[in-house]
Amino acid sequence: KSPAVSLRSLARGATNASLLRALARGALIVATLALGACVYEDSSTVDQDRIHTEYWLAYATNADATYVRAIFRHGSRIGTVLRLGGGAEITFDGRPLGWNEAWRWHELVLPGRIDGGRYVYVDTEGRRFENVVELARDIDFPEGIDTLSQSTSSEIAWLGATLGEGESMDVWLYSPRLVDGVRTESRNVGATSVVLRRDEIARVGLGAARLSMRRYHESTPQQAPEAGGRGVGQFEPRILDVTVVP
Repeated sequence: KSPAVSLRSLARGATNASLLRALARGALIVATLALGACVYEDSSTVDQDRIHTEYWLAYATNADATYVRAIFRHGSRIGTVLRLGGGAEITFDGRPLGWNEAWRWHELVLPGRIDGGRYVYVDTEGRRFENVVELARDIDFPEGIDTLSQSTSSEIAWLGATLGEGESMDVWLYSPRLVDGVRTESRNVGATSVVLRRDEIARVGLGAARLSMRRYHESTPQQAPEAGGRGVGQFEPRILDVTVVP
């Protein structure tokens, strides 16, 4: 979801200099979203064979919600975003996905955990593409992670299976106000942990912070237009509250 920064809470906890930095970053985020929201085309205006399809199924433990997303682009994974039009439609287990204007994807939010389901995309020519996407395998943080030091790199292990083919992991450390944050990842088959370097931890600043982790499984679609596509299952365990110390 798009970040929301409370100016009142920022003002209470920040110096004038840090407040100005936070406001500048917030303004940049808003401006970027406003500009980005306009950069998409109607899918009916392009060659239907040149539509790249991407299906995401993401479960967030803290929210206890499953996010069903479909992203359509012209030509490739990095092409112009497309909003379905001209009679084209996308459903998940028979339920339509709405258009998210802020993030420029089609989305359906469902309560609880959905382990998998069937996406059905019908293009403007009536062609039907069916794909099953499943969640990535479960993971969790081990007990006892409550402090991270700016003077020492930290290995963040997870409870769960080692990474397999087509899988990846990332860890995010960020301030509660979402002003500062860092990300590290691993795509190595057999990996059981990732490392947050001390310089990365230092970028978040001292005090309260949050630590989140996500596991992904990427698959080739069973049915897709000539431009191809991918399916991604994502699992996010509970988010930890931690303290960053010198």
